[in-house]
Parts: sequence; structure tokens; C-alpha cells
Amino acid sequence: MRQVFCCTVFLLIGVALHAQVLIVNAKHLAVPAGRPEAIYRSALDVVDETFGRDSSANFPVTLVLGEENEQYVADADHNLNAIYLAGWNENKFAVSMIHLAMEHLIDTECRNNLLGEIIVKSNAISPVSLPQIVPAKPR
Repeated sequence: MRQVFCCTVFLLIGVALHAQVLIVNAKHLAVPAGRPEAIYRSALDVVDETFGRDSSANFPVTLVLGEENEQYVADADHNLNAIYLAGWNENKFAVSMIHLAMEHLIDTECRNNLLGEIIVKSNAISPVSLPQIVPAKPR
């Protein structure tokens, strides 16, 4: 019995140390224990499998509950990945995790290369005029 207890404690400590979802829940809204972490892990696995990647990406995600403006935020430059929900909603959390996982499929260098190409192509379609570059002086 003591061996089972010790193994269980070490298993729980190991899971807690690898948890990647931080929940901010000032209004103490109901969240099923373990579901955010399970969906997090599953989303990463499914996105990797779908796109033939074996990235084993792990990035921290902050789940903020009680927010009227539901959205997800991915800011690779500041290592910020957050999901804002009014209340726990498994489907909305999973969809947001899909978006975050897909954003992590490419690295910063690839993202910057894509950005450069997009700007060059968009400038060829619709050139930037001088007034758009230089702010107008107040009268």
C-alpha cells in the first residue's frame, strides 16, 4: 500500500511539473479538473499528426476566465500565449488551442521571412504612398 501511495505522489508531482496551462480564474468559475491540460496536450498532438510534424512543442498557455472579450493571443516575440473566455467552454478552448498550436508550427525566422514576402507582394499590388509613411504635420 505504501508503494502505491509513493508512486501516486510522484506521478502527481511529475504531472504538476509538466503542466503547461495556467488558469487565471478571479471569478472562481467552474473548470473540470484536468480538462484544460488534456485538451492542450491533445491539440498539440493532433496538429502535429495532421501536418506530419514531430515538433513535440511545449509552450505555456494562460487561460483567463471571466473575460467578456473572448479571444486568443499569440505573441512569439514576448512568449505570450493566452486564451480569454467568458467561462469554461471546451470547444472554444480546443479551437483556440488549434490556432495556437498552428502558430507554433513555424519558427521566428520562418515567420519573419513570410512577413517580408507578404509586405513586398502587397506593396507591388498597392504601393505605399508618401503621406502614409510620413505623418502629416498638425495645422
